[in-house]
Amino acid sequence: MDGHGYPEADDISWLKGELSVMDFHRGANAIKSLIDATGYGRATIGINPGRLEVATGGWSGCEEILSETHGTLWDTAFWESTHRGGLEVFLNTRTAGA
Repeated sequence: MDGHGYPEADDISWLKGELSVMDFHRGANAIKSLIDATGYGRATIGINPGRLEVATGGWSGCEEILSETHGTLWDTAFWESTHRGGLEVFLNTRTAGA
């Protein structure tokens, strides 16, 4: 992160690498780590069945992080919903009900 809470190129590269593994928790932890590092957004990971809620708080740095997930296979597999106000929910349906 730069000094203003914006992700840098190496942050985005790392995120893309974590998402490409197609492991829900690995991707969710990477997103949470970057969102938390901005100091503006909030990301919460649920334990079972595996739920990630990301609230950007309207901060463009957080929006940039989430935009990097869009169109990835990880996003396609785990995206659940998007809500007005900058909330996105991802769900690990592969373990839901297990």
